[in-house]
Amino acid sequence: MSSLPLPTYPKLRDPADPLLPPAEYLAIQSEKPIAKVLLPSGRPTWLITGHALARQVLTEPCVSVDRRHPNFPYPVPNPDAVVAQVARWTYILLGDDPPLHTERRRLLISEFTVRQAQAMRPRIQQLVDFHLEQLIAAGPGADFSKHFAMKVPSAVICEMLGVPFADHDYFQERTALQLRRDVPVAAQKQAIDELLAYFEQLIQEKSSHPGDDVLSRLIVSNRETEAFDHEALVALGLLLLVGGHETTANTLTLATATMLERPEIAEQLRTDPSLMPSAVEEFLRYFSVAVAVSRIATADLQVGGQLVRAGESMLLVLNTIARDGTVFPEPHRLDIRRNARNHLAFSHGIHQCMGQNLARVEMQIALDTVLRRLPGLHLVTPFEELPFKYRHLVWGIEELRVAW
Repeated sequence: MSSLPLPTYPKLRDPADPLLPPAEYLAIQSEKPIAKVLLPSGRPTWLITGHALARQVLTEPCVSVDRRHPNFPYPVPNPDAVVAQVARWTYILLGDDPPLHTERRRLLISEFTVRQAQAMRPRIQQLVDFHLEQLIAAGPGADFSKHFAMKVPSAVICEMLGVPFADHDYFQERTALQLRRDVPVAAQKQAIDELLAYFEQLIQEKSSHPGDDVLSRLIVSNRETEAFDHEALVALGLLLLVGGHETTANTLTLATATMLERPEIAEQLRTDPSLMPSAVEEFLRYFSVAVAVSRIATADLQVGGQLVRAGESMLLVLNTIARDGTVFPEPHRLDIRRNARNHLAFSHGIHQCMGQNLARVEMQIALDTVLRRLPGLHLVTPFEELPFKYRHLVWGIEELRVAW
């Protein structure tokens, strides 16, 4: 048996080529797409970098998402302290196993169908137009991420949930603290305390005076099923708000930066707007901003010829899985004509992202509108100097200064 030390996780991307996953993961993928690594806590986990193996794990009935499991693979130095905070709001749906997960998801899924997302196109277009005007009003040199990419999906999900968009900055400042690996636990706790207190009050108000929104309808239907207790409804509100905008916003920012760096992509989309749906799928694959998903084996299982024992954890690195050349030929090439629909940017199986249909529509409308309305859009900061989110749990760009 080898005595060589295990590789560690996480590795950071190389600033010389920030759009590539870490070289260490690509090397593991090419050698054996499941390998044992050490987390910052010193706990071992199985790192999965192969597309087929990831799809298998995400559909295995003997695999759990329980974030309160003592061996759940948090990629931080002090997981016990983090669990006490993050699990206060991410255990709902994301951390539910069947049958509870099935019952809870059933109450929500009708709000996020393809038909519902398509029906929202006119309103999403209005919100995109409004926030693009706000970007323009901010003047050349404005931060595209702050004034547009973060605002559009946040405005959409706020309207859907019945959350005042006027509180966007309050949410965004506190959400950002949850998505960094280097924030002190005390700061995370305070931010979560404040966000949960906000939703505590909001859920109480909607329980007394339901409106025409997702949270109100859920509260009413839950009175019959009792799938959620009050604490769970509060946590769910926060989860839907964060999940409803953070990944979409970061993908929008990365896609825009890349198109401005490679104007031939923008020109293809201006010339043939029918390419936008496939372009969005390719952006989702290529960037895969939700860096990884975690699982726990509840029984022994074989994954790629490797025995994973009950109680052992697995970390599926989505940004590396998206570069699996056995599924995506020339995986490091951004090809907006590629059929990339089988990417795992929204995960897979029973826990795949409920908001994926909405996210697709938002990105299609937002990118199309930016390309049409601002043909002279360009980067103020050279691409190689952009401040990428190297230490965040969701990949992106801190700030994207643009002019036109």
